[in-house]
Amino acid sequence: MATKRLLENEEYKQNSQITTVYSDFNHFFKANPFTGDIGRKINVESVKQSIRNIVLTNKYERLRNPDFGSNLRRFLFENYNEYRTGEEIGREIVRTIERYEPRAEVINVNVTNDEDSNSIDVQIKYSIRMVDSEETLNLKLYRVR
Repeated sequence: MATKRLLENEEYKQNSQITTVYSDFNHFFKANPFTGDIGRKINVESVKQSIRNIVLTNKYERLRNPDFGSNLRRFLFENYNEYRTGEEIGREIVRTIERYEPRAEVINVNVTNDEDSNSIDVQIKYSIRMVDSEETLNLKLYRVR
C-alpha cells in the first residue's frame, strides 16, 4: 500500500533540477495529497493537455467564446477520402493550434481512417517553444453519437 501511494504521488514531489516554464491545472482536478491544493501539469504535459482540449472542443461549445476550438465533429460523418477529408482535418487542426496555443508549433499532422473501429486516428507532431522538445499526441475520433 505504501509503495503504491508513493508511485501515485510521485508527480507532487519537488525536485530542484526541474524548472517550470509552463503550468496548468490538471483537468481531473485531483487534489495534491500533501497540500490539498488542486494538482497541476507542468511543461510538456501542460501543453499536451492544452492541445488535446483545444482540438476536441467544438465551435459554439464554449459560452461567450463561440470561435474557440476546432470543428472536427463535422468531418466525422462524411465519406472519408484520404486526400480530401484527411487533408481538411489536418488543416483545421493546424489552424486551431496556431490560433489558440502559442506555446506549441505544429510539425506534422497525420490523419488515417480506421474502418474496423469506425473511427479516425489523428497523430499530431509538434514542438514546444522554450523547452526545445518534440512531442506526439495521438487522438482517436469516434463516429458515435
